[in-house]
Amino acid sequence: MKIAKILLALIWLYVLFVIMARDFGRYPLAGNADELNYGWSGLSLLQDGKPFGWSYHNAYPQSWVFYDGIIDKTDQIGVGGRMVRPWLDEPPLFSLLAGGSAYLYGQKAWSVLSSGYIRIPSILFGMGTTIVLWLWGGPLVATLYTLTPLITFSSRLALPENGISFLFILSLYLYWKFREKALFIISILVGLAGLMKPTGFFIIFLFLFFEFKEKRYKQAVYLILRVLPFVFMFLAYYWWLGGPQALAILKTQGFRPTGWTSLGFILSTPIFGTNTDTFYDGWYIFSMLSAFILLATKGKTNKLVSYLGLSLLFGLGVVIASAGEQDALAWYRYPVFPLLSFMAALVIKEMLDNPTWWWGFLSIGLLLSSRFYLHNAFMATTSSGMFKAALIILSFPFVWFEIYQKEVFIQARKIFLLGVISCGLFMNARYIYSAFSIRCESITCPIQKEMFLSSLKLPVFWRLLVPSQYIIK
Repeated sequence: MKIAKILLALIWLYVLFVIMARDFGRYPLAGNADELNYGWSGLSLLQDGKPFGWSYHNAYPQSWVFYDGIIDKTDQIGVGGRMVRPWLDEPPLFSLLAGGSAYLYGQKAWSVLSSGYIRIPSILFGMGTTIVLWLWGGPLVATLYTLTPLITFSSRLALPENGISFLFILSLYLYWKFREKALFIISILVGLAGLMKPTGFFIIFLFLFFEFKEKRYKQAVYLILRVLPFVFMFLAYYWWLGGPQALAILKTQGFRPTGWTSLGFILSTPIFGTNTDTFYDGWYIFSMLSAFILLATKGKTNKLVSYLGLSLLFGLGVVIASAGEQDALAWYRYPVFPLLSFMAALVIKEMLDNPTWWWGFLSIGLLLSSRFYLHNAFMATTSSGMFKAALIILSFPFVWFEIYQKEVFIQARKIFLLGVISCGLFMNARYIYSAFSIRCESITCPIQKEMFLSSLKLPVFWRLLVPSQYIIK
């Protein structure tokens, strides 16, 4: 029996990994200048010992600027800008991972790097996060994280927050399971997160809070001391490459203008790229609502909810303090995504145990949103008449129970809710798997090289995830 459970878990994880990785180098579309910056920085650091990248910060001396213009037009992508050497916007660890991946594939630094190559570390971090969530919260949590389109598309981008996201959720899991016994490993994870991006160092304050709350002051001091070597490595890297001028660059990066609309902007703009094009992923919005509903109803009585909620609010606080006011820097939010998925899973369990009409309203209104994105100029979306009919049919058991409160209608509610959730997840999987084909049908899009990870298929069942017109007969 135990072997059968392990086998089923491995099969389901494989399914999730295939969906997560499908076309990860092609969608989100290639040519993201922020992604390329990390690839350029790491690759040039490996090849020449000095990183370069684009930056418009005035803190860079003019003597560091060595090029201003378009680098290349490879694959219909023209990317460039004010190129500086050394590039010190961020510390080197994630850059070395992204650039190192491109290096292994023979890429040259002075080129438009293949997204498929530089995104490999991010997709591996995403898979690692899925495994941690499975071990901590079970298959539903891992499934929600992997099959929420906005979260999955975010996890593909070559940005350090995806590495921090994995290190953050792993730290939280270890602390929840082992408490102060895990602090030594957690200090290493915090240090690695800080070497990916300075905001990673902020994670230490959350664990210091936990330790001070339990009056374990000695352990808190040890935690600080163990993280300090990573802080010294961080500062040494900057001083080595930039000397005193590096401090001005750090100050410019660390003090973005923030303000009172920051949280409102986060809550009202579901985005995952570098622009303000909203992506109305109902599952992401549902996850956000779930977190606040759980905190309001069970934040004081349920230890797990309290722990997750406090960690979520801490993560949002870091975003508010560091991401800039109304700046389209969606990646600052990535480290809280696993927590949102965890809390959404807890709410779904609550919904199925107590299928009230308001859960039905939220589910019907939000969890079928991918049906809209499964269309383009050649594939129709649901007609207005069909949508209204579906809305009435799906709402019927919830409304009817308010009039005739009988056990049979409670069961009907559960069945309908389970159907909506299952249908929504299936449509999510379908869209994630085929997003590039759907979005780029008869439209010019940059086509990146296929890779082993991005071209994996599910035997036979892959046909269910691909619109019929894309299947070669």
